[in-house]
Amino acid sequence: GKPRPGILRTTVFKRNVEANYRLKMKNSRYVLSEVDKKFPTLPFTLAHFEDERGARMGVTECVSHGLLTPYPVLHEQKSAKV
Repeated sequence: GKPRPGILRTTVFKRNVEANYRLKMKNSRYVLSEVDKKFPTLPFTLAHFEDERGARMGVTECVSHGLLTPYPVLHEQKSAKV
C-alpha cells in the first residue's frame, strides 16, 4: 500500500542545524537548548522532556521558524498489505 499522513499529532522531530533564529518564548528557547545538548543531529520525541506540555508549546515556534523538522505520522489503509 501507499502510506499517507494521518490525523494524529506529530511527536517526533529533528533539529535543522543549518537554521538559526532568535526565539521569543522562554519555552522555545528551553526546548532548543535541550535539543542542542542531547539530540544535536538525532530525531527525538516530546516524551524526552521533563515538562512535556511546555515542550509542546516551545516546539510550535521552533517548527514555524524552521529550526525543527517534524516527522509526520503515516497510516496505511486497513485492508492494505505493508
